[in-house]
Amino acid sequence: MNFNGGVSMSIGRTLKELRVRRNWNQEYVARLMTVDRSTISRYENDEILPSYDTIAKFAQVYQVHKDILLRELDQNKNGLPIILKENPDDQDFELIRQLVHETPSLKEALLDMYSLNQPKRNTAAVTIRAFVKEFKRQK
Repeated sequence: MNFNGGVSMSIGRTLKELRVRRNWNQEYVARLMTVDRSTISRYENDEILPSYDTIAKFAQVYQVHKDILLRELDQNKNGLPIILKENPDDQDFELIRQLVHETPSLKEALLDMYSLNQPKRNTAAVTIRAFVKEFKRQK
């Protein structure tokens, strides 16, 4: 969303710009998005990346086309400090974050998987799951 004379912004800066232009505070946006205010802050500061569904909801709240926000996300996804915990109530994401933190090679493998198309990602996920089941069986 090129608000600054054609210069692309991060997804967080874009979300903040959309909010500020409407004279809304983070608390108000958080209520509209049904998330905590701190989550809005983390999105705006590029501490976490919004999921596709969250982008769609932001687009609805700000009355912009989601493709504009998705383009910003695509242009800025490299180099962002990504935190997997999307939903503060979803304990699985915290476990995944911990696992990735404790196993750097897993993080590298997952980042490699990101470059694959969806069918290949699914195949890789099924393969990983099969290996894990086999390792558990071999206890």
